Amino acid sequence: MLLDSLPLSTRAAVFSTPLTLCKALGIVEGWLDQPAVTGVHQGRRNAVVIGELLCSSGADFLRFPGVRWIYPLR
Repeated sequence: MLLDSLPLSTRAAVFSTPLTLCKALGIVEGWLDQPAVTGVHQGRRNAVVIGELLCSSGADFLRFPGVRWIYPLR
């Protein structure tokens, strides 16, 4: 999921001043250099676990006015 930040952070349609690819990669490398960061390897239940995490935390966005939340597994 770390690499998912690259296309978003470098896209002018998302940010008025997007990062260069080199800058975005540098930020991701900085995250990975932190001692508390551990890589997660995909397993057979990967999709299930990610779905549970997204669905359990997705409703948290309801506290922001104007945000529409849709349950993704319906």
